[in-house]
Amino acid sequence: MDLQAQAWALWSEVPAATRCIVVANGAFSLVGLLVPVVATMLQLSVLGASHGHVFALFTYWLVSPGSGNPLITLLVMILTAWMTTVYFSPMEKEKGTVRFFCWVLVGGVFIGLLFLILTFLVAQLDPIMVLMPCGGLWPLLLLVITKRYLSEPADAAVSIWGLFQVPARWYPCALIGFFSLLSMQLQMEMVGAWIVGVAAHQAEGGTPLVQVFSKVRLHLDWFIPSMATVQNVEDQIAAGSGSILGGGSIREKVIALPLALLRRLAKLCPDPIRRQYVPAQGGLAMPAMTSSSTVGAKTIGKRTTSEMSSVSP
Repeated sequence: MDLQAQAWALWSEVPAATRCIVVANGAFSLVGLLVPVVATMLQLSVLGASHGHVFALFTYWLVSPGSGNPLITLLVMILTAWMTTVYFSPMEKEKGTVRFFCWVLVGGVFIGLLFLILTFLVAQLDPIMVLMPCGGLWPLLLLVITKRYLSEPADAAVSIWGLFQVPARWYPCALIGFFSLLSMQLQMEMVGAWIVGVAAHQAEGGTPLVQVFSKVRLHLDWFIPSMATVQNVEDQIAAGSGSILGGGSIREKVIALPLALLRRLAKLCPDPIRRQYVPAQGGLAMPAMTSSSTVGAKTIGKRTTSEMSSVSP
């Protein structure tokens, strides 16, 4: 099987939210290359936040930072998209599409806040840092990578380019060092993503990375809908309930409008996205998948660690 066929086979198993995130980032990044003002508006920075541009906390991941060479920028975008599909897919199949998407957005906001705080502090020594942008999928990707590798056994190791190995739990730090070395400055957004990932892991009862910081915890699940809530909404949409017409209690009327909007959105959603939607209940099983497809989806989740352990950052 050639590389193109392998890529298509991988993409065919990617669930809905991961697809939307990758496609949205690719589309806005290309627009940002052609119209730089778009990238400037969507990316997060201390200078922009000081002028009230805080909405970028929710949009910075849409645009990948460009380099002076468009070809290198495109190659980095392709590598980032591939790694995002590999690492995001298993978590989305575990949490469900809605809860995973909310989890990523909430984690992204906390990463952005930490980026602003850390960059502002460093800017007291180096004022040019206020211009440093936070953008692209790597902050979110490092959050998921951190959470994943912190769950590995203490003696697990990751091979980088086959040249040397690092403990799996410290692999995210190796990535931060690698990208900081390439850019010749510490990547604050990646440091923020690592801190959020460590805090989220420890909040879920995971083994602390360093005992002295074991009390640093962040319950990201507190900020997203519960599985029961999402399942209830999905059941009502599937049953066609939640009409904005008619009577009912105040609570029913409040819930009716978003249900109606979600039902309309589900009808307008393209088939490739709708078919890959992962419900809140069902684990790795995805709707409208054949048995062979389901096996393929599970295989991706199982082989991620082994395959990515030898992939360069």
